[in-house]
Amino acid sequence: MEKAQDLSLVQGMSHGALAILESVGCRTVADLAVFHPDGARQRGNLDATLVRRLRRAAQAQLLGKPIVEERPRGERLDPAAIVHLLTDPYADRVLAFGLLFPATEAGRFTWQRPLAAADEWQALRTLVADLPPKTVLLHFGEALPRWHEEHAFAREAEPTLEARFVDLHKRLRVAATYPRPVFGLADFVRFGLGRDPLRAGHAGAAAMWAALPDAEQRLGEKVRTDLLDLAALKAQILDAQPTAIAEDTVGTGA
Repeated sequence: MEKAQDLSLVQGMSHGALAILESVGCRTVADLAVFHPDGARQRGNLDATLVRRLRRAAQAQLLGKPIVEERPRGERLDPAAIVHLLTDPYADRVLAFGLLFPATEAGRFTWQRPLAAADEWQALRTLVADLPPKTVLLHFGEALPRWHEEHAFAREAEPTLEARFVDLHKRLRVAATYPRPVFGLADFVRFGLGRDPLRAGHAGAAAMWAALPDAEQRLGEKVRTDLLDLAALKAQILDAQPTAIAEDTVGTGA
């Protein structure tokens, strides 16, 4: 399918859209990357916004890297720290909390390893204790806010910490068009940065590491690596200028 530049590989493509595009002569990723129909009939009556979105996805695939989109940039994410956690979902436990401040790859990395569920709340509080009061706390996905909500309710905690949470997952999804579909952090790292997201191991194996002699090293390295990847995604996607593309050169190596 890759050799044939099959349209099925384009992010956001559906069976219906594929059939319509092929019926109007747009049969490969390269065709779609420069597809500019004159009107509704020429695009098979596909929604114009959908055609533009699919065309951008085809361009990203040919370029082999994300296309950063034009978007409102009124809300700044600085000063910010990145908070990340590794969990054991079967035991409903947090295995490690990590912090990167400031939110750059040159930021200072610190982490906490709670040895029991009762230690988790204090572990996070210790990590963020020295941050400036209004520092934005970036995170990826729902794990951190879900954990915080459960623990804060039992402790009747002040809501000021949770109010500083900002989900990078939601922002990264709309900030760029990626060369392949993206869902979890590993997809964003692989298709957004071109890095191996498993170079420090798979997060799903973290629960097994906890029983090994080198657990401290494995957990610490994994949470540090994930934080550095998140910082790179922020810099290269969220903080970057929109990608300028000369569409007639897409796929030619330009």
